[in-house]
Amino acid sequence: MYIFLGLFLLSFGGISALFLRHISAVRALPEEELVQFVDMNPSPFYSLQQDYVVPFSRWCQHTASFLFYHFGEWVVRHIRALLLFVEKRLKRIGDYLHGRKIVMRKKGQSPFWDSMHEWKEEMKNDNSVSRKEPLE
Repeated sequence: MYIFLGLFLLSFGGISALFLRHISAVRALPEEELVQFVDMNPSPFYSLQQDYVVPFSRWCQHTASFLFYHFGEWVVRHIRALLLFVEKRLKRIGDYLHGRKIVMRKKGQSPFWDSMHEWKEEMKNDNSVSRKEPLE
């Protein structure tokens, strides 16, 4: 908030200085010369426009537009490369998982794990019976 207020006051002071810097010399002029001065001298805004605004607008029309499009092309190129990288990684992961699924389907469950599951079920059944018996 204070930054914007400071910028506003600075801008207002600069514009006021453009108008008021020659006020003492203009007051001292006689009326005939004052009329010539007002008719002959362009406003300070016109000179500022010719010195700064016109070259800047030309630069914006030519150079800045080229730089903007060049930067946009650069961003799109890098985003495309990133998406291709992610796509390749996801394809590799998908291929790996697909291969593991096929191997697991062909292989089935090993006899070791079959016996482990049977043992687990037996232990579960044995423990359930022993829990129902009262402790002595």
